[in-house]
Amino acid sequence: LELLVSGPMGFNLYGMLAFDTLFIFDPFSFIISLEATLAIRQGRSILFGIHFRGVLSGPTPWHVEGSVTFGLLFFDVTISFSETWGDPLVEIAAETEDLLVLLRNELDDIRNWRSISSQTLHQGISRKALDVLDEEKLLIEPFGELQFSQRTIPLDFEIKKYGNKRPLNDRKFSISEVRVGTQLESSRNLEELFAPANYTDLTEQEKLSRKSFERFTSGFSLTDTGKIRTPVPHLDPVELDYELNYTEDDKPLTLALVMPLKVFRQASRSAAVSRSPLGWSQSGKTALNRIAGVQSTDGGYTIANVSDLKEYSAELRFSSLAEVKAQFNSLIAENPDLEEEIQIVERYELAS
Repeated sequence: LELLVSGPMGFNLYGMLAFDTLFIFDPFSFIISLEATLAIRQGRSILFGIHFRGVLSGPTPWHVEGSVTFGLLFFDVTISFSETWGDPLVEIAAETEDLLVLLRNELDDIRNWRSISSQTLHQGISRKALDVLDEEKLLIEPFGELQFSQRTIPLDFEIKKYGNKRPLNDRKFSISEVRVGTQLESSRNLEELFAPANYTDLTEQEKLSRKSFERFTSGFSLTDTGKIRTPVPHLDPVELDYELNYTEDDKPLTLALVMPLKVFRQASRSAAVSRSPLGWSQSGKTALNRIAGVQSTDGGYTIANVSDLKEYSAELRFSSLAEVKAQFNSLIAENPDLEEEIQIVERYELAS
């Protein structure tokens, strides 16, 4: 908030007030930042002014700190202060949550499973429409795709907290393999949007500067191999009788058909040759010097060497900043000397 009151001979009264407030609900606390200025000026030159900047936090304990600056012509005097009072912060044992139980509940929830029909392969069967389908059962299409994806626990990521709670035992979960009966099937990972602040400790500055949601592994997709399995064919021997029938009508049948020009032109427009991409009617729709389209994709994050910006390891590629930071901290913990040698970058920043 700014205030400007103009007076005679270029004199004016200038005032400014700004504040920010941050509330933390568990445990409850708040931080208020206040800044204020009041000055008598001639144009933009300050003749006399006072400037206040301070931060108040609480309530356990209360803490206030800041400074007051008095300005007169070319001289400034600053007085700083800092004071703490009240009861100290009481450490409250954090509640815990069994994440393995939550993940098992997500696996048992039929709403997290989907059956996707193939858009390219023929189903090979025809089925009648189902009027009533049991909500606790999932109908899987032949040659289709079976997907499992949940939004409660991010996979392949070390979880340090769950909301305002701490993990009871296990902190990292992964789906290592998928089996149908006893047969091991190939699968690919699926991703969903998760809020990193719910699963890892972030500073207040990181909460404001980082993305609110990032993509993490959420499940898997199981695709059919496309191979049709049929029983061994069984043929019974059958005796066939045949006879020859000769006709005297050996003259070829001729039929003259005259197509009007208008009908011929209309038919030729819909013919296969005319609809070909190489045909004049199709190639003439786009300019020969047309610029190819540009597709922008999210390349994700990786870890690179500080010296040459080359990738530290191709296996350390992640789609979210939270995942690559967790891996970065793990590398530093194993080898502290790497802290000055590697850094986190987006993949497009890598040196070619």
